[in-house]
Amino acid sequence: MKKVIAIVQKSYVIMVSYLSNFSFALIFFIAIWMCVDVVARGFFNHPIAGTPELVKSLLPAIVFLSFAYTLQQKRHVKVEIIINFLPELAKTLIDFLRHFLGFLIFCVITIASWGPAWSGWLTKEYEGVQLEVPVYPVRFIIFFGAGIFAVQYFIEMVKNIRAILKNRKVAN
Repeated sequence: MKKVIAIVQKSYVIMVSYLSNFSFALIFFIAIWMCVDVVARGFFNHPIAGTPELVKSLLPAIVFLSFAYTLQQKRHVKVEIIINFLPELAKTLIDFLRHFLGFLIFCVITIASWGPAWSGWLTKEYEGVQLEVPVYPVRFIIFFGAGIFAVQYFIEMVKNIRAILKNRKVAN
């Protein structure tokens, strides 16, 4: 059983890393696309049609695919001015509360994003004037990314609980 859990954990870490790398690739793609658009607009007076629609549709994917990796690497923004003066147990309790709230919020976002994702899939939702960009894949990415982020928050909560219990055993 421990081997299965270890394989699942390793697979999850790899998946989250790949999602973050894909998010980075999207950033790179958008940067190149926008540079080409600016050059085409400036030198040839002919911008690439649909650039705003494409960028607008890819931004949620960039954000939601990189959330879980950022939390996994403990690189999310947090204010440490007051927390640094607290004892370890208090820091862990605050982290647990932060992770618990994040878990609840992203569970709600995951549940709430399923309806629009499925509806967009059924209607094959597109958006745009100059270029019709499919919206339904991005809606599924938001659903999936929020779900993975909720899972990562849950993992962090379990780590916090283990640290709290370990601290209690040491104190007793």
